[in-house]
Amino acid sequence: MLGKLFKHEMKETGKLLLPLDLILIAATCIAAFLVKMDFFMGTTLQIIPQIYMILYVLSIVALVVLTFIYLVIRYYKTMYSSQGYLTHTLPASTASILNAKLCSTLVWMLLLIILCVISISTIGFAGAGFPSVSEFDAIQRALSEIFGMGFIPILFLIVTAIIIFSLTMILMVYACLAIGQLFGQYRIPAAIVAYIVFYILQQIVSLITLISFGATTIDAIHASSQLFITTDLTSLYRNLIFLLTGESLCFGIAYYITSLWITKRKLNLE
Repeated sequence: MLGKLFKHEMKETGKLLLPLDLILIAATCIAAFLVKMDFFMGTTLQIIPQIYMILYVLSIVALVVLTFIYLVIRYYKTMYSSQGYLTHTLPASTASILNAKLCSTLVWMLLLIILCVISISTIGFAGAGFPSVSEFDAIQRALSEIFGMGFIPILFLIVTAIIIFSLTMILMVYACLAIGQLFGQYRIPAAIVAYIVFYILQQIVSLITLISFGATTIDAIHASSQLFITTDLTSLYRNLIFLLTGESLCFGIAYYITSLWITKRKLNLE
């Protein structure tokens, strides 16, 4: 049932989001072409590429915001508004419905991140040229020296961190909406207040964690011999990513449990 729900979510959300992503691809091609060909350089029309690039940057920001807002609004309407009566009468558990919507939102957000990275990289390469094999190898060696790991493990670590951070961000909003729907006609204000409280709490915990981590690391470096200082500094970045990713995962689990429990036990549809 989870697969059917996920397929349905992707199909419905894709009606709007897929054309927006295709527009981003088309805008990227035009921007890369303008940067590469320099048609307007040295003429009175050379301001055209500059204006286009400004519009391109604004369009990426608008696309990210619009995508996230659309997915949040759809989640709220199909879960807690009058449309929720149809959603919660489906022959599926609350967990399956929540997981399908979560996976769908995550897929669209990750796809958008990938497209934005490819888009910006394409325009950058169009202007500066693609890096040579030697330059790419130098980048790999630099990253390996910084993190004390091979390039593939580093890439896996970064991708995993991005996925976990994205999931936590989505689940934080889901938890806020679940809490907000408990307050009747004040659903949206209550959800906003819940978001502010969760955000402040998460920042406080992160600050305490970073201070503790920094103090422990400094003590370890001072206690070690001069020979091992480089090793300690190299492991610092890797351990910091592990720490922040683990912290985000813990918050994500808490948000997921909150969303699932409230939706299952305290559902209050409009």
